[in-house]
Amino acid sequence: MSCPYCAAPTTTEMRRRTTLGYRMFRCRACRRTCNERTGTPFNHLQVPTDVAVLVVLWRLQYKLSLRNVAEMVLTRGFSFTHETAPAWEERFAPAAHCAPEGQTARQSGTHVARGRDVRQGGRAVALPV
Repeated sequence: MSCPYCAAPTTTEMRRRTTLGYRMFRCRACRRTCNERTGTPFNHLQVPTDVAVLVVLWRLQYKLSLRNVAEMVLTRGFSFTHETAPAWEERFAPAAHCAPEGQTARQSGTHVARGRDVRQGGRAVALPV
């Protein structure tokens, strides 16, 4: 893994892990530490990446209420308020499938209505309001 701060290829894996179990690395050039999620949108989450992605997919695919999603994740041992799910939707759902700059929705294959739709699993899915 190259360093996300100085782009040097001289990183070494450390023995310790983050509190969520992600591997940590130290750059020999700039002496900074990073983990597997450094430089990604998931970096500062306090839950594992798969839990956050699962919450967003449940909201998009099954149109569950915010409180229902929070209760479902509670069975996995993670608690968060119902207000957290919309923040994760805004942060992760648009990055999943969005048209590149200068490309229309028809060219990218993404159906856009009201500016809140994304494409998932081959079909257009409206983001809940």
